[in-house]
Amino acid sequence: MRKSLFCPNPAGDTPSSARLVDAIVSGCIPVVISDELELPFEVILDYRKHSRHFLYSHPAQPMGPEELVWRMVCYSIYIQS
Repeated sequence: MRKSLFCPNPAGDTPSSARLVDAIVSGCIPVVISDELELPFEVILDYRKHSRHFLYSHPAQPMGPEELVWRMVCYSIYIQS
């Protein structure tokens, strides 16, 4: 996980999962594949204000997750070359 840029975080049998925390602690960007995930610090942080950065939409929105992922991929390719 430490060598990965993105780490898949599939849905499990409960809304919360240690996989999300493991991905963040390992330094990779978690790719959440779930509709019912409990995000860390939901009680304190209002994720709805930043939902456009997390939720995929069609068509893609400016500064949405699609654009941010492509920016990170391009950046990682640039750094490696």
